[in-house]
Amino acid sequence: MDSQAGTSAGSYAPQPALPDNFTKRAYQDELVARAVNESIVCALGTGTGKTYIAVKVIQELQEQLAEEWDKGGMRTVFVVPSVPLVEQQSRVLRQMTGLPTGAYHGSAGVDEWTLAKWTTEFKKNKILVMVHDIFKMLLSNAIIEPKRLNLIILDECHHASEKHPYREIMRLLHGDKHPHKPRILGLTASVINIKLDKKASPFSKPNPTQQGKLTTQEKLEAKIKDLEQCMGATVWTSMDDSLIVHGRRAEPAVDCYETMRMTEELDDLREGLTAIIEWIEAAVKKPTATRHVAVNDEEDMDEVVVVPLEPLVLYPLGGLSTLKETKNHLGQVQNTLLSLGPWCAYKTSGLLLEDLLMMRSLGIFLHETTVPVHSSISTLQVFGSQLEMDFGVLDVTPQNSEGIWDLISPKARRLIELLDQFSNNGQREDFCCIVFVKERYNAWALHTLLQLIGSSKSSTTHSYISSGFCVGQLTESGAIESSGEKPHLSLKQLRNTLDLFRKGAINVLVSTDVVEEGFDVRECNLIIRFDQPQNYRSYVQSRGRARAENSQFIMMIESRHRTAFENQELREFQELDEVMKRHCYDRACPTAEERDKHFDDEEYPPFRSPYSSAIISMDTALVTLQRYLNTLPNDNMTSCLVYMEEEKLGKDQFICTAHLPRSAAIKDPVTSPAMKSKVSAKKASALLCCKKLFEVGELDPENLLPWPKEKWREQAREFTKAYQPEVAEEGRPKAGTKKRQQIYSKQVAKCFTPVPHMPKAVRFLYEIRLTWTGKIHDDVDSRFEYDPSVVLGLVTRDFLPTIPLFPLYISMREYTVDFYFLKPIELAEQQVEQARSFHTVVFEDILQLEGLLPLDKNHYDKLFVVALKDGKVDWKTVNEVGQKAGFVVKEDKTKGLLNAVEYRGKVVVTTHMKGHKDGLPTVFRHHVMDVREDLTPLSPQFDANGEDALTHMEHVRAENGIELQHAQQPMLALRHCSKGLHFLRPKPEESKEDSKRASNKSKPGITAEGFLLVAAELCQVLPVTSALYFKLRLLPSILYRLHGFANVSSLYERLRRETGIGKGVPAPLQWQPFPHAYPNLYDHLVKAATNIEHSVKRLALDSHAVLPDMNRSQTPAEESKENTTDTSVERGKGFLFGDYTQKMFYKAQQKRKKLPLTETSQVNRFSTNTWPDVTPGVTQPVLPVPPGCNSRLVEPPFYLDAEFLLDPVNQPFPELTDLLTSLTLNGVDEVNLERLETMGDAFLKMSTCVYLFLKYPAFHEGKLSSLKGEQVSNQRLYRLAKEKGLTNFVRGQGLDPPTMFLPPGFTTNQEVKKKMEEVEGVAANKANSDLLNEGNSMEVGSSNGSLPSTERNGLEQVGADEKNLANGPVSVDLRVDQAINDKCLADVMEALIGVVLVKCGCSSAMHFMDWLGLTVLPEDGVQIGSGDISKVPSPLLRMDPETIGYLRKFKKNFMDFEEEIGYKFRQPAFLLEAFTHNSFYSNRFTDCYQRLEFIGDAVLDFLITRHLYDVKPPDGKDLSPGELTDLRSALVNNKTFSLLATKHEFHINIKFHSPKIFSLIQMYVDRMQTIDPTIVGLPEDMLNMDPNDDDDEEDAYEGYEEAEDPKTLGDVFESVAGAIFLDSGFSLDAVWKVYWNLMRKRIEYCVQHRPKNPVRVLLEENPGGVDFRKATILSNSKVQIQVSVRKEGETVVFTGVGNNHRTAKCSAAKEALSQLGSTTATF
Repeated sequence: MDSQAGTSAGSYAPQPALPDNFTKRAYQDELVARAVNESIVCALGTGTGKTYIAVKVIQELQEQLAEEWDKGGMRTVFVVPSVPLVEQQSRVLRQMTGLPTGAYHGSAGVDEWTLAKWTTEFKKNKILVMVHDIFKMLLSNAIIEPKRLNLIILDECHHASEKHPYREIMRLLHGDKHPHKPRILGLTASVINIKLDKKASPFSKPNPTQQGKLTTQEKLEAKIKDLEQCMGATVWTSMDDSLIVHGRRAEPAVDCYETMRMTEELDDLREGLTAIIEWIEAAVKKPTATRHVAVNDEEDMDEVVVVPLEPLVLYPLGGLSTLKETKNHLGQVQNTLLSLGPWCAYKTSGLLLEDLLMMRSLGIFLHETTVPVHSSISTLQVFGSQLEMDFGVLDVTPQNSEGIWDLISPKARRLIELLDQFSNNGQREDFCCIVFVKERYNAWALHTLLQLIGSSKSSTTHSYISSGFCVGQLTESGAIESSGEKPHLSLKQLRNTLDLFRKGAINVLVSTDVVEEGFDVRECNLIIRFDQPQNYRSYVQSRGRARAENSQFIMMIESRHRTAFENQELREFQELDEVMKRHCYDRACPTAEERDKHFDDEEYPPFRSPYSSAIISMDTALVTLQRYLNTLPNDNMTSCLVYMEEEKLGKDQFICTAHLPRSAAIKDPVTSPAMKSKVSAKKASALLCCKKLFEVGELDPENLLPWPKEKWREQAREFTKAYQPEVAEEGRPKAGTKKRQQIYSKQVAKCFTPVPHMPKAVRFLYEIRLTWTGKIHDDVDSRFEYDPSVVLGLVTRDFLPTIPLFPLYISMREYTVDFYFLKPIELAEQQVEQARSFHTVVFEDILQLEGLLPLDKNHYDKLFVVALKDGKVDWKTVNEVGQKAGFVVKEDKTKGLLNAVEYRGKVVVTTHMKGHKDGLPTVFRHHVMDVREDLTPLSPQFDANGEDALTHMEHVRAENGIELQHAQQPMLALRHCSKGLHFLRPKPEESKEDSKRASNKSKPGITAEGFLLVAAELCQVLPVTSALYFKLRLLPSILYRLHGFANVSSLYERLRRETGIGKGVPAPLQWQPFPHAYPNLYDHLVKAATNIEHSVKRLALDSHAVLPDMNRSQTPAEESKENTTDTSVERGKGFLFGDYTQKMFYKAQQKRKKLPLTETSQVNRFSTNTWPDVTPGVTQPVLPVPPGCNSRLVEPPFYLDAEFLLDPVNQPFPELTDLLTSLTLNGVDEVNLERLETMGDAFLKMSTCVYLFLKYPAFHEGKLSSLKGEQVSNQRLYRLAKEKGLTNFVRGQGLDPPTMFLPPGFTTNQEVKKKMEEVEGVAANKANSDLLNEGNSMEVGSSNGSLPSTERNGLEQVGADEKNLANGPVSVDLRVDQAINDKCLADVMEALIGVVLVKCGCSSAMHFMDWLGLTVLPEDGVQIGSGDISKVPSPLLRMDPETIGYLRKFKKNFMDFEEEIGYKFRQPAFLLEAFTHNSFYSNRFTDCYQRLEFIGDAVLDFLITRHLYDVKPPDGKDLSPGELTDLRSALVNNKTFSLLATKHEFHINIKFHSPKIFSLIQMYVDRMQTIDPTIVGLPEDMLNMDPNDDDDEEDAYEGYEEAEDPKTLGDVFESVAGAIFLDSGFSLDAVWKVYWNLMRKRIEYCVQHRPKNPVRVLLEENPGGVDFRKATILSNSKVQIQVSVRKEGETVVFTGVGNNHRTAKCSAAKEALSQLGSTTATF
């Protein structure tokens, strides 16, 4: 929409100066003064300044517009008859008045605007310029009331005297009873449009012998009177002399051309066209011969499809409409042949032939028109061939156009001569001409001819001609550059053509009467009427275009008709100019009685809303009805149309029966009363439909329009009340998207939360046990062995929560970590300080974590790291290491004779070696691997090359300028201390370091083992052993995992408590362990543990000892006799592993698996083993075999109904590892939520669909989908995550100790805050980009120095800690905060649903979603999986004997289909509904399949996703998240469903009234006959889009396109699933058993071959070499995309075509993969 404001409301800019063409004239002032005081029709010729009058009247009444709209302000409306005039007049008014002006037409989408949107426009703009249909809609729907308008201006108002929207506008204004009436100003160049009486002078007196027949003068007066009564205004012109001066126009001239000589060849061509035209016309006059078409041969009339003859719109074309349109177009080709000659006729016939062929291929024509259309195509083909053979039309080209003069008519030649004559053979620079023609085809053909001779290479005589063309019947789309290809123009093309004409780029404009009215074009000096004027108005308006000085107006007349034309028509036109002035001056205004009588001509009374002034008349009923149909769900096969069936009762007596689509609220046909014409009957039927729609509540009583979404959502307020969508500020990312990120404080576990110091507090001592599990591969660094004698522990004020065992990876070996409770202890104040000092030194000095503030001894006394020995605190080590002074690097390291003992097994510091920065000395830490007493500084350095080497003393002197003091001191073999602190993942890159060290062995000063030799006096010993130093490096990884599980443990208890799930069962004694990176390491351990019996022993403490309570998730005290020895030794037998494998692999497995371990032979590779137990038992209700299913069906891998009947209270809640997985974003840890998210997403959608289907039985599929979208939207889920206080538990960052790890008790210091980057919008911290998850677009920022927050359970608390990155620069502390986008939070919610579903079952998942705030629990006792059909809503619209009889017949016809799918319907009406397309109005008993498709789609999606989640491919591994998503997409899509529907003959049972569906399904079935639907292949998915009928090489290739799969087939495949689901009493088992047998082979094939998205495959196989280019729109509205692939130094371009951007991109990728020889399966 073009809507701009000049100034703010109520404050107007000074009136701008008028341009030259707005010069003030006396006659204009006269009319302005009259228009201000009364309603008038201003009758002035073209170019006399009518727009100036409109501007002045608006300015005179401007004060009435000053008030704001909300305060009762008024508005001015300027109404125009065409879209281009909207833009033209709005631009002028905005410029000339300085008032805010809005422009409104259909291409801006205003037809679908709501009242709220229009109100916004009324507030913003003072002047509203709009096309007439829009204004009529505003009035009839009471969107704007006449009392709110001060002035209505109607441009080209003479149309009001015709059957035109202007007349209906005035009818609505006249019917308004409010006393205030807006001023009316009509603008026109000719108030009449009458054909003159050729037998008498228009001004002669009436002939007494011709009683009852009016003279032309009387007709003129009657026409003017009729216009005045319609407009409620008087017609006025001016008698001022200035009008004579300014209104003078070119004198008319007549030019003659000779009659075209008809040769025998031309006669044959004309007669051929005449014959087909007459034959079609005969068919049109006898429509009963082609009225009905039966598509079935049965005698049952209910099975006969009645094809309507004339639908509401012309696409798809109805029967008679097709015949009439074809006849008219053939007639225009014939007219072109006689008017312009053979060459132009050849061009137009080819154009029409191309259209017919394309429309036939698209299935647009009804079956009944097959013979006429085919005959027309054959005739045109013969017509073109004759022109080629007899006239050689193909010999004429731009390179050789000399032969064109023999192939055009004398009339066309004479036109070109006139152009040459007036332009002085192109010498006249200001030459500007408009050629007016009658027919659109002739306008295009004449333009094509002028283009040819203007661009001729063989002759430059006419090179001055630059032509364009303008025609009516504008479309809304099309490219500007294609404007010369077809005889119709889009709005863009017309605007561009007129703009080029104004600028002079075009000097000859060929146009129909579309340019006669209103358009602002150049002042032309030549106007040629190629076809003589048809009426007076055409004469006046075309003549008015000759405005330039010394311009000419020429009318071309055939020579033999010249005299008659000059003596009759031309003379009458000229005389009528004079009499018009007298008839349009000093007239009386029509009375109210005259106007009432004038509008008392309605054939059928309109329907008025009882609640407002809104009205639906016969003229607006069709538009209102179609607007309602547009709100119904639709597919790409058919439009939602009302099918009109007309019947003639007698002479001038017609009725029409309207059949609405089955998804409409009116199910029964609506028949009109008897009317005088078929058109009136159709309108009356539409009006009755609108009335019925109002009665059933489908129309808003305020404006009689379909309910907007906001209104009908009120009917579902019970479902939508909890959903309040966030409205993003302009320019900000929308809520719920990846682009919007917010900062959330990381949840701080209770065991890490600071507490004040308390003397003599009871503390608890834990040992951090590391048990060797296995080695990843044999390439292990054997030069540094892990020392198990060094033990670390934790001293805490609270019991640590029980957490799962988890792995660490050290030197390519895996260790299992456990926190073993030793005993309660009490510490003296001195010991507390020693522990605090040790804790501080560990993280600040040893691990060198920067930016930490010192521990506050008064406010932190919660958890300390300590060294242990023999199960007690090793205070000696704690005291030695806890001295900060020992870590201060000394500059002077010279000593006396050095003792080798003090260096062994220690960590030393060197400062003499130059670093990488500025060549200055750098501090390095090293492990002392050996003291080489056999070497001294005087010993030569090792040199593998055998060359003379410097001694160590000489090397240090030369390289570092240091003179060693002790020549006999030993040399130390050092290994550099790694700074890596991340041990949660294996690091194969260590092998690269090994190779690097190996390459350094040949360098001087490096031992054979790769150690660096350094003199002892250059090393400062730190008070920490190498073994302790290394083990301390493990702390960030260990504490990170402890912190994560501790958080999840608190969430576990909270969720159990609040949801009630698992409250009836105790928490596990031992948690499931954290997944290992290399599961195959433990195969031998699992086997070894098979026959071992284990027991859990609790720690026996003194009676006063405080024992941890298992029910409060506190660690059990476990102790055995062997625990007095060192428990961290490597245990190669796997005994520790057996302690939990017994619980995990036996207790849990026996308890939860569907099949006992003894029945492993029954478990195939598709079996599931992680879902809740539904094995028959005493307490578990189990359904029998699903009802209705055939016994021959193969059993599916699982059943689900029983899961919905389990009590959530008695289902164990998901364990900590499972919860941790569901909270971990992709790329953060070894586990992530993606698989669980996919599962939760499918279950949430299915549950929502079932609830909505049952809750709102009157809602069609479109409304249900809208409501579903609100509940499952990312924005809704993200908001629920915040409301439930779950955001802080999300794990959005991995372990990166230097920047993101905050040790227990520490806070960050302010200096670090200044160094970190600020985050703005979605800008990421580049320094940490390697830690970000690219898939989730995670971004991080800098520190804000805030303290960590404790658990928040409410939205108010969470909101206080979050910061929206999109609102500007935000300081982010990575240690305590994390940046998470909204979509990631939504993913977490779906993953939580998924983990409860997987571990607890469907019933628990339903209750969990209800706790989250999602409305999914069915009402009225409905239970999914119950099999209770009494709760199933009936599909029948009515129950009577006719219905029962029909269903019995229907049931018999579908017995074969039931046998094919293996299910027998108890209620056949479900099956009838499942096969009823929206267009099949003959079914009066059930709805169409759309609602069943809605629920069936969700059920199939869940069942297939559920199966894929647990499927085990041949390699035995779970599907990765990417594979799971790809397989789900490959199986749940229209292509798969259409293939399977065809294989199982669903298509032969579909009921529809659509020739396009019939054609597409027929072509699809024929193509699929040779395709195996179980295989996902590449070639059959592609169609070469090569139009064989086009010989133009430039247009011969459009690209490859995926074969179009009729959506109807896929929809029916889903709707039958929905029908089975309902017919079986909400049984998922019944659906799965049937569809497992239908889809099993394809599912197994996909699991085996794992097809992928073709775009992803192309990118993966050609990394960095793929570039998808910008999409283009083809002439058939399809999308074309090209992709360039760089392969072996060459770039190859491939092209894809599709119905939308996605399918076109996939088609291009598939073509590229096919041509490049890829063997990867794609979907």
